[in-house]
Amino acid sequence: MIGLKIIKKRISSVTSIEKMTKAMKLISAVKLRKSTINYNNITSYYDSIYNILPYFFSIKSNIKNKILNRYIIDACKKNRLLLIIITSDKGLLGNFNNKIITYANNIITNDMHDNIDYLCIGNKAISFFKNKKNYLYEYSSKLDTAINIDFISKITLYITKCFDLKKYDDVKVIYYKFVKINQYNLMCESLLPIKIHYKSCENYIIEYNSINSIIEVINNAIKFKILKCIYSSIVSENTARMIAMDQATNNSKDLLKELKLKYNNIRQNIVTKEIIEIIGGNINAM
Repeated sequence: MIGLKIIKKRISSVTSIEKMTKAMKLISAVKLRKSTINYNNITSYYDSIYNILPYFFSIKSNIKNKILNRYIIDACKKNRLLLIIITSDKGLLGNFNNKIITYANNIITNDMHDNIDYLCIGNKAISFFKNKKNYLYEYSSKLDTAINIDFISKITLYITKCFDLKKYDDVKVIYYKFVKINQYNLMCESLLPIKIHYKSCENYIIEYNSINSIIEVINNAIKFKILKCIYSSIVSENTARMIAMDQATNNSKDLLKELKLKYNNIRQNIVTKEIIEIIGGNINAM
């Protein structure tokens, strides 16, 4: 009887967990739909900005400009690297955050460049890297706070200022790139220098062609590239949580089947034993 009570309690708790994981899966699906719309909007806006850049750099007067060329040409010697690491704020995502933290930590540990600075977006990355050397506390933030355009502008201003002063020769962002539902890839992409694809160049009419106006477009491209990476991570996070909760729900169902089978077997054995005892008692009485 004690065994039956324990199994009955476990059945009750697993049933509650199954309901909870099923609800979390549905919530993740709703969040995924909303975040996908935001991601697509940001992506289309970023692409429109990015497609203007080849035209700027195809103008002869701009090609010879050293200030502008620094934004698109890789430095021969990379003295210092800035890493932007984007993870989620919350857990229940399987190895989603562990993969990205391990990847970033390997780059920092191996230190292929002379020095590496890094800023973190997302609680999981912050909690892991906050006590390490060269961590930029001032420019790190939770994922929810990082969606704010003022915060993105603050990071962009810091990056471009340090890049102009040659403090950094390379700026990379590590994040999850959303591909499609149930698929996302770990990426390490270059933020600066910008990779220009001239084959997609269109004939734009520029009313006022100056270095300041071009730099403004470059700043917007960097700003919305960071924002695009953040929204891509949010969509990937919701996808990962939906998958994890779906697997947890399926595991709960399998566990419930096993527990109910075990419960019925023990109950059947107890009933059979009692029947045998009753039959044995009647025989002895005769």
